[in-house]
Amino acid sequence: MKEYRIHKGWAIYIYIFGTLTIAFFSFVLLIPLIPAIMQDSSIGLYYFLAVISIPMIALGVIGILDAKNGKFVISSNSVSSISTLSNRELLFTEIKGYR
Repeated sequence: MKEYRIHKGWAIYIYIFGTLTIAFFSFVLLIPLIPAIMQDSSIGLYYFLAVISIPMIALGVIGILDAKNGKFVISSNSVSSISTLSNRELLFTEIKGYR
């Protein structure tokens, strides 16, 4: 059985970029609690930013988890792709042209 993971350099990049993404969009969600910033802005702008920031925070978390847990496994009778959101397995007998 051979197991392949994401390259360590890419994993470090994803950890750093994912953490920065989560931190930035968490700050965007906390903008209404900072009176100096919100006194000139409308509440509609905040709702717009909240709609954008919540999925971006989720994307950062999923990216970090996938970099940590994701792998591609070749076993004696199948090929598997394991990630945060899905697990896929394909038997060699199902692959056309495999001997």
